[in-house]
Amino acid sequence: MVATAQPGDVKALNGLGRGSERSLEATPSSEQLGQHTKTPPVPGIAQNKPAVEAVATTGVKGNGRDSGPASRHLGQRLRWRRVMETAQPKPPAEAVATPEAIKAVDLAIKHIFHTASVASEKELLREAMKRGYGGATKESIEAAVREFPLHWIERNGKRLVTTAEVILQEQRIIDRCWNGVGKFPALKPGWKIQDERLNEQQRNGVFHILGTHEFIIGIIGRPGVGKTTMLAEAARAIKEAGQRVRAFAPTAVASRGTLRESGFPEAETVDKLIASERLQRWCRDAVWFVDEAGLVSAKQADRFLALAEKLNSRVVLVGDPQQHRSVERGDAFRLLKLLGGMETVIIDEIQRQRGLYKEAVQHIFDEKYDRAIDTFERMGAISEIPDFDARYNALAAHYVSLVEKGKSVRLVAPTRIECEIATEKIREEMKARKLLKEGREWPVLRNLHFSPGDKDDWRCYEAGQIVRMTGPVEGFEMGEELEVVEAHERELIVRGEGRLKTLPYSSADKFNVFRRDVMEICPGDEIRVTLNSQTAEGHLISNGDYFEVKGFTRKGEILLTNGWKLEKSLAHLDYGFGSTSYSAQSINVDVVLLAQSALISREATDANQFVTAATRGKEDIHIYVDNLDALRDLVSRVRTRELALEVISEQAKPEAPEMAVGFDERDVEIGDGPDESIEREIEVEAEDSVEPGTEKEQEAEWEELEMEM
Repeated sequence: MVATAQPGDVKALNGLGRGSERSLEATPSSEQLGQHTKTPPVPGIAQNKPAVEAVATTGVKGNGRDSGPASRHLGQRLRWRRVMETAQPKPPAEAVATPEAIKAVDLAIKHIFHTASVASEKELLREAMKRGYGGATKESIEAAVREFPLHWIERNGKRLVTTAEVILQEQRIIDRCWNGVGKFPALKPGWKIQDERLNEQQRNGVFHILGTHEFIIGIIGRPGVGKTTMLAEAARAIKEAGQRVRAFAPTAVASRGTLRESGFPEAETVDKLIASERLQRWCRDAVWFVDEAGLVSAKQADRFLALAEKLNSRVVLVGDPQQHRSVERGDAFRLLKLLGGMETVIIDEIQRQRGLYKEAVQHIFDEKYDRAIDTFERMGAISEIPDFDARYNALAAHYVSLVEKGKSVRLVAPTRIECEIATEKIREEMKARKLLKEGREWPVLRNLHFSPGDKDDWRCYEAGQIVRMTGPVEGFEMGEELEVVEAHERELIVRGEGRLKTLPYSSADKFNVFRRDVMEICPGDEIRVTLNSQTAEGHLISNGDYFEVKGFTRKGEILLTNGWKLEKSLAHLDYGFGSTSYSAQSINVDVVLLAQSALISREATDANQFVTAATRGKEDIHIYVDNLDALRDLVSRVRTRELALEVISEQAKPEAPEMAVGFDERDVEIGDGPDESIEREIEVEAEDSVEPGTEKEQEAEWEELEMEM
């Protein structure tokens, strides 16, 4: 939240992109900007002053496309401001913002904007009413909303709301992309492909990485198309050119699993790079590959790209907007593609599947979901079983029979609850077939996934919960686990090593909250690690690693089939027979079994979920569903999480088509020249794109905006 902004004010927007507003690394010099910067082609709230001056005096070119006069962007800013100003809500008569109402709204904002960039006014008020716990009236909450630096957008008669923090974050991300156009020399032009297995699309991906001059390079790669094979070839060329390559991914499974197995042995998570100064030093002056970039949030991208700028490194983002997005707000990959001008090539030629399975996956890629379901039916890969027990019993029997045949198999479901139901049935079937031996109870911790609003709300805590420290807080150690004793309005009382400590809610971003649980672990069980840790011997194990249990040692440790041992203190474990589609995004197995109840997992089922889940198998797939007609409707739902700048720019567009400015979403092929239609668009004069008004009103606003910059 930007504390300097006032209720109903848009001042926080006017300084967007300026060095003074940036919490992260420095603005390039005017000379650098004059050489390398291309201004954003979207209705920007503001440009940083050096960039505007450079464009006004010299113009900026990148890839053969002229950016146009700088005054055009002032007109765009006027439209943005009017969008925000005209939608400001009017406070109810004689309403008073009570302390209870202000606290409720604060918690609601923290909760909602953890995962969303834009919300409706009704959503905000509804969440605030819930957080008021009966201690605040509707009128007092409506009044309290006006006490916060929120920004409002009118759309189709409804008010939408976002925050200055969200807008500033998104603007910094797209600014870095546009400011990086033409900034670097090509990595290795003229490279001769060494891996003859690469198809034409994979080769184009390599050439795109090696031949571009941009700071941020984009690759759209569908699941199972050989993205990591393509990256390995690009890395070979970059290293031969004398430069270093560093590989990252948002998840431990993708980074320490898939990437390390694919020729990037030192791959790490994006969060690890953000947190580790030692790792940052190792990554200076390098090319950073980021796989599964569709899972990168705006918060991560903002910090990650600032680091890359600071460390003089380039970024290659490989992602798929069709698959799952980040849990935190802001789909950074889509933001860069939509508003940041990130040029991409598409790799979508399927390598993983064969035959009818491949045909069905291609229909999914083409968003022809009915045809995909029809093809799965032709394969005999769908079992529609309305009865609850019969459906999960059939799935369990199928799973165990595949294991007995030596196949690698994974259960995938849209939700945790459905995954747990199916896992329980699988374990019952394995016990019936004597594949699980007598087990032991093992104490575990389950992440409660508290949002920032939950963590700051003392009423969400219960005695006996466990707080785990994830960041530096005075008086606490990283990784320390403490028991909640009492929750007060301003602080938590926790116990660690027999001592009571006070943990302020202001440190809520530096801890997670868990509940105690117990799970039965048997020889023969497959288990999954849910937190980065280490074995009794000191082997590092990552969140998402899977192991099979062989038995128990005399000390009570878990003995794994690979000979490693897990100490009794390791409480971050779960069963590994299945996972949600989100957790399965980087996994591929021989056969994938989908538990897709239209009743249980209705809200979590959509096109993104189905794309991810259905493409995990290499040889075969089988879908267990209670209502196939309902599933057809659910998997065809394309739900896009809106970005703040996306919504604002839509409302700020000039009415006349010929006045529109900006780039269309494009997927370019290697060697594409300038797009003439785009060149025509950006030549439109700024005064033609100013909203109607008197000349004096316009002149006054122009002068005000110019002074602000």
